[in-house]
Amino acid sequence: MNRFLIKTANFVHVYYKYILVISAIVAVLFASFIFRIEIKSDMMDVMPSDNPSMKLFAETLNEFQRINALTIVVNSGNERIERHTEFIEQLAQRITESSLIRDVDYSFFHLPWEFFSRNFPLYLDEKGLALLEQKLSAEGIESQIKRNYRSLASMLSSPADAGIISEDPLDIRSLFKNSTIRETPEGMDTGSGYYFSKDHTKAFIFVTPDGSGRDFSFVRRLKEEMDSIADRTLKDYEAQNNLTVEFTGGYAISWEARGSIRRDMLFSILITVFLVLAIFRLIYRGRFTGLFVIFLTILMALIITLTSAFILFRGLNLVTALVSSMLIGLGFDYTIHIFDRYMMEFNKNGDSLKALETTFANTGRSIITSAITTAFAFFSIIVTSFKGLHELGIIAGIGIIACMISSIIILGSLLTWLSIRKSEKLLLHGDNQILEQVLPDFIFKYSKLFLVTIGVTVIILSSGIFKLKFDSDISKIGPKHSRALELQKDLFEQTGKKGIPLILTYKGKDNFDKIFNDMDRTLAEWSERQVIGDHISLSSIIPPPYRQQRIIQRLQENFNNPHKIINVFLSALARNNFKIEDKNTSYIKNISNSLRINKPLAIDELPESVRSKADMFYNRGNGRIAAYTYPAYEQWDEAHIAALKEDLKSMDEGWQLTGWPLLQNDLKKSIVRESLNAVLLSFIFILLVLYFHFRKAAVIFLVQLPLLFGIVCTLGIMGHANISFNYINISAIAMIFGISVDYGVYFMQSFLEKGAPEDQKLVRHAFKNIVICSLTTMAGFGSLILTNFRGISSLGQVIIIGILSCVVISAALLPMSERLLKHSR
Repeated sequence: MNRFLIKTANFVHVYYKYILVISAIVAVLFASFIFRIEIKSDMMDVMPSDNPSMKLFAETLNEFQRINALTIVVNSGNERIERHTEFIEQLAQRITESSLIRDVDYSFFHLPWEFFSRNFPLYLDEKGLALLEQKLSAEGIESQIKRNYRSLASMLSSPADAGIISEDPLDIRSLFKNSTIRETPEGMDTGSGYYFSKDHTKAFIFVTPDGSGRDFSFVRRLKEEMDSIADRTLKDYEAQNNLTVEFTGGYAISWEARGSIRRDMLFSILITVFLVLAIFRLIYRGRFTGLFVIFLTILMALIITLTSAFILFRGLNLVTALVSSMLIGLGFDYTIHIFDRYMMEFNKNGDSLKALETTFANTGRSIITSAITTAFAFFSIIVTSFKGLHELGIIAGIGIIACMISSIIILGSLLTWLSIRKSEKLLLHGDNQILEQVLPDFIFKYSKLFLVTIGVTVIILSSGIFKLKFDSDISKIGPKHSRALELQKDLFEQTGKKGIPLILTYKGKDNFDKIFNDMDRTLAEWSERQVIGDHISLSSIIPPPYRQQRIIQRLQENFNNPHKIINVFLSALARNNFKIEDKNTSYIKNISNSLRINKPLAIDELPESVRSKADMFYNRGNGRIAAYTYPAYEQWDEAHIAALKEDLKSMDEGWQLTGWPLLQNDLKKSIVRESLNAVLLSFIFILLVLYFHFRKAAVIFLVQLPLLFGIVCTLGIMGHANISFNYINISAIAMIFGISVDYGVYFMQSFLEKGAPEDQKLVRHAFKNIVICSLTTMAGFGSLILTNFRGISSLGQVIIIGILSCVVISAALLPMSERLLKHSR
C-alpha cells in the first residue's frame, strides 16, 4: 500500500497541472447533468418497491388517479361564503377551460340534469321512493301546484323562486338531492347547491387534473397554471375583500413537498458551509487559501456524486436530496487530514514532493481505510428494500469514495501548485493550542477520572436501550409544516372522514354487476357491524344493479299507469290558473317516461361528466373497482383490521384490502430486519478492513471499543430522550459505525507512527484534526435537523448523538489506548 501511495504522490507532483485542467473540464461537463436532476417529492419514491403489499398499494394509487385529486379551498374570512358565489363560478369556469384539467366539481347546479331527469328514480332510496309515490299521487300533485301558486303570489316571492318553480314544478330535484346526499357530512353544507363548510366561511372545488401526480413536469405546470388562474380571478373580482384561494390534495401536497425539499437542500448546504467556515476560521486562523482549496476539492466530489445520482436514478428523492450537506461535512474530514499533515511536513523541510510522499504514505493510508469503512457502511444499507435508503446508500457510498479520491488526487495537486507557486500561503500561522495541547494534556492528566466517568455513563445510559420504540406512523417522517396537509386535515373533518382509509378492491372485468353488488353488500354489512365507520364507493355515482332492480320492480308495482300522471298534472295546472306551456308538457312526459325504466343503468351509459367522477372507484382499462373505508374512531385498531382480513378469506380471491394502516406493521418488520442486517454487514466489513490495515488484534480492539461504547450510549440516549426509530433514522446506526470508526483509525495510526517522545506532536495533531472533523461532520448532519421533513430531521438527530458519543469516548480512552499499545510492543 505504501509503495502505491508513494508512486501516486510522485504522479500527482509531476502531472498536477494536467490533473487540475482535466478536473476543471470534467466539472464543467458534469455540471450540465446536475441542472437536469429532478426532485422526487412523492413519499412512494422512498418506500419499498418489491414488497407485495406495497406493490398492491402503489398499483391502486396509480390506477385510481382521482384519489390524489386537487381540492381548491376558497376562504371568505369573516364573511359568509355565499356572498361570493359569483367568484366561485368564475374560478371554476376558468379552471374548467384549462387543458390540464379533466373535470371540475363544485356545484349541484352543474350536474347533467337532463340525464338525471331520465333516470332519477334509480337514484332514490326507500324514503325517496315513498315520497315520490306521494308526490305523484293525485293529491300530491294538487298540493304541490297549490304551494307553487301561493309562493309565486307571495310578497316575498323573487324571480329566482319563479325560475325554480318553472323548471321543476313538482320539486323532483329535492327528492334526487336528498337521496344522493342523504348522508350529508356533519361539517359540510350542500343545501345551497355548493360545497360549503358548515360555518359558511369556505367553499370547496374538487378538481381532477388530466395528468399523473407523479409526473413532476406536469405537477410543475399545473401549479403555475392554478396559481395564475387564482391570481387573475381574484384580481378581476371586485368584491374580493378578504377572499383567499388555497390548494390541497395529492397534487398540492406534491408541489409543496417539492418546493420544501429544494429549500431544505439549499438551506442545509448554506448552514453546513457557514458552520464549516466558522470551525475552520476558529481553528486555522487566517488560512483562507487552505479553506479555498479544501472547498474546491469537496466541490469536485459533489459534482461527481450528483452526476452519478442523475445517471443512476435520474433524480433525488426526499432522502437523497440532502446528501450534499452530508458529504460537505464528511468530505471535510478527509481533506483536513491531508491538508494539515501536508502543512506540517512541508514546514519541516520545504520539500513539496517529500511532504506529499509522507502525507500519502501515512495519513493517506488512514484516509483510504476510513473512506472504505464509511463507504461500506452506507453501501450496507443497500440491503434495505426501502428505495429512499437504498438510493441513499448507493449515492452516499459513491460520494464518500469520490471525496477520498478527490482528497488525494485533486487536493494533492492543489497543494503541489501552492507549494511551487505560492509557498508562503502554506506557512504555519500558530494553530489553536487548546485542541493541540491543552485538551490532550488535560485528558492524559486525569485519565483515570475519565475512564471511571465513561464507565459509569455507559452503564447508566445503557438502561435506556430497553425504552427504545419504533414509530410506524408514516406521517411521522413527513413534513413538520405543510399548509396543504393542514387544509386536507380540515377537509377531512369537514366531510366527516376520520383517519386514513383502507381501500377495498377487486380486479377483473368479468361479471362486473355481481362484483359491484357484492362490494355494496359487504360495505353495508361492515358498517352495520361497526368494523368500519364510513365509506365511499361507486354506489355514490351509480346505484348497484341489485338496488336498481329493486327500484324498477317497485316502480312497476306502483306506477302501472304513468300516462295518468300527465293528465293529473296538466289538470292541476289549469285549475290553479297556470298557463300550460310546451315545457310543462315536456317536463311531465320526461317524468312519466322515467317511471317506465325496465333495466338497470350501466356504468358505460353515464355521461362523461359523471363518469369522470367514477374514475375514483372504477378503472376503465382493467375493470378494477375500489371503495374507501374509514375507521370507526380516529385510528384503525388491530381488532377491526383483523376482522376485515378474516372476512376477505371467505370471499373470492380477487378481493384485496390495502392502505397505509395495513402496510405499517409489515413495513416495520421489514425495515427493522433489514437494518439489523445492514449493521451486521457493516460491522463485519469494518473488522476485515481494520485487520488488513493494522494486522494486530489489540489495535483492532482499541479502534472498535469506543465505537461499541458510543453505539450503546447513542441507543441509551434515544431511549431516555424518547426519540423513536422510524423508517428513515433506523439506518443511522449502520452509518454511525462507518463514520465514527474513522476517529479510532486516526488515533491508532498516529500512535503507531510515533516512535520517539518528540513524535508526540503526531498524536496531538491527530487529536486536533479528529475534533475538527467530528465538528464538521456534525455540522453536515446537524443541518438536517433543521429540515422540514421529520424523517430526515430525526436522521440528523440520531447521527449527531452517535458521532458526539463516539468522539467523546474515543478521546477519553486515549491514555488507556497509549498504555495498552506500549505494553503490546
